[in-house]
Amino acid sequence: MNKISCLAGLTILGLGLLPLASLGMPTSGGGHEAMHSHETIEVPPGQPAPTIALEVTPDKKRGYNLRINTTNFQFTPRAINTPSNVNTGHAHLYINGKMFTRVYCPDFFLPQLAPGRNEIKVTLNGNNHDQIVYQGKPVAATVVVEVPGK
Repeated sequence: MNKISCLAGLTILGLGLLPLASLGMPTSGGGHEAMHSHETIEVPPGQPAPTIALEVTPDKKRGYNLRINTTNFQFTPRAINTPSNVNTGHAHLYINGKMFTRVYCPDFFLPQLAPGRNEIKVTLNGNNHDQIVYQGKPVAATVVVEVPGK
């Protein structure tokens, strides 16, 4: 999957989720949180550990652009639900502590965030959703985005 189609697919997915939340309709439930209570996969000693850093920038038209910078990690969307290893997989995006979606490439468009403080957290996960862990800690990054009020 090339980056352009990955970005387009993720943008459409993101646009599909936000209107439900803005209408007060749940975007999770039916055991959704339980579905995201995954096992972990530890980076073996001596193997390069993946790293993650986040950049969030305002989009010129609306919303925000999220860039997930990684080292020793490759996004592998076509390998979803196959056995995990610590250097390939996808990411899980959390907004204000709630699982928002899976992310299959480094760039993601957030159409809107609530006014005020928004905590954006991204974890790296293996192909079968195992959370990647290094020295007992999840490979994750968090950034806070302050959105001006109405």
